[in-house]
Order: sequence, then C-alpha cells, then structure tokens
Amino acid sequence: MGEAIYYMKAKWPSAKAANEVAPKVEEFLIRMAEAENRWQETRNGGTEAEASRRVEFPDVYSALHLEIPTKGIFAGDYSNYCAGILSSPYGKDCYDFEVEGDEIRFCGEVWHFADWGPLANALKETFGAISAGWLSDEYEVDYYDLIELR
Repeated sequence: MGEAIYYMKAKWPSAKAANEVAPKVEEFLIRMAEAENRWQETRNGGTEAEASRRVEFPDVYSALHLEIPTKGIFAGDYSNYCAGILSSPYGKDCYDFEVEGDEIRFCGEVWHFADWGPLANALKETFGAISAGWLSDEYEVDYYDLIELR
C-alpha cells in the first residue's frame, strides 16, 4: 500500500496549555500506532472474537469514536472498519512532533488514504485543543503558492 506524509496542527488556549498536554498527545499517538498494529494483525480473520481483541485500546477507540458498524453496507465489517483512521505516524521512519507556542504540530508517513478528521476531533474533545486541522502531501500542492514574498 502507498504512503503519504500527513501534517496535523492543533491550537491550545496558551503555550503553557500546549506544553502541558504535549506528552499526553504524543502518548496517544503511540497508543494509536499500537492499536493499528494489533488491528492489522487480526483484521483478516473477520470474526467477532478477533474484533473484540482490538478493544485492548479502549482509550484510542473511544477518542476516535471507532465502533464496529452495525448498520449499512459495512455492518459487521471487522476487517476494514479501522482503515485509515488508526493511521498514526509514530514509529515510522518519517515522524516529527513539536510544540510551537500555543500549537502542537506533528507529521509523518501514514497510509495514503488516511482520515485524520477523527484525530483532529480527538485533539479537541479529549485533549482540549481549541482548533485542529490536517492535510496530506498526496494532495497536489503548489509549493510556490506557499512562499510568502516580502
């Protein structure tokens, strides 16, 4: 599967708040990576018992609002229901995490169809960010448009 670099930026009410919560956010990204690895190990079995083993990470699943779908086209889909949502950059070759003033910024290589919307929401709902957003280098960006002329 292909990978892309994803970038997340979240803002807290103050630099002090961002610095205080940063270790918790980084630990959450580590737990996401562990949950993703565990899910990948068991995802193709497709049984409810194997799906229940994935709940070894209730904090991650709860914060990301991940539940096995019970309705619709993906109902009972134990093999794919986490695809792209558990994609954490932690532990990959390309990973960066920093606090810059009142912001926490991190980036890294993840599955190229990842959806970091649930992660952005978790940063707000669980960790107190006042705003959060993300983008990926898989989208065509004209880097010349990002250069500020002075």
